[in-house]
Amino acid sequence: MTDAGAPEPRLIGGNAPVVTVAAGAEFYRSHHANFGPVYFGRGPTYRFDDPAGAYGVLYAALQLEGAFAETHLRKPGRRYVDRADLAVRRWSRLLTTRELRLLPLHGRYLAQAGATAEVTQGPADRYELPRRWSSAIHAAGFDGIEYRSRHDDDQLCVALFEHRDPPVVASGPPNEWLSNVRVLARILDRYNIELG
Repeated sequence: MTDAGAPEPRLIGGNAPVVTVAAGAEFYRSHHANFGPVYFGRGPTYRFDDPAGAYGVLYAALQLEGAFAETHLRKPGRRYVDRADLAVRRWSRLLTTRELRLLPLHGRYLAQAGATAEVTQGPADRYELPRRWSSAIHAAGFDGIEYRSRHDDDQLCVALFEHRDPPVVASGPPNEWLSNVRVLARILDRYNIELG
């Protein structure tokens, strides 16, 4: 734990790993209906929120399944998802507005960045560590973080930092989970869960 306890200075130098995302790339987001598809929360509430609240963070995934997993599968072992919860949530497709530079914190990149999986996979009651990493990654000039979903590690997710020029825009209006029967059925089947 001590090794991952503080960001390494190499994040600021030229040796940090970088994933470049092209303009026009797609991300997916599952969000509360009260918030628009492009919403940068200023916690600190979630894993990579800025501990000082100086910048907002938008959470998304490379695939819709990843967005679903991060939002709706937070209670391990639960074999259903609440219909009422899905009724007040939407899913949206986002498009990147420009090229983005993300720090990858998964696979071989963990060692290159001086991190361990504890930064991205640690329990929710230990968010102090990933929030310190977020602050250091933001200060180093990255647009965000790429990491594996804690609830489906086949899925890659992103935490994008708020800037004057937003890194993403919505690609169409939000979609209702319960109205998109085929999409929802595919995802429920993937995770072998039912509507409760």
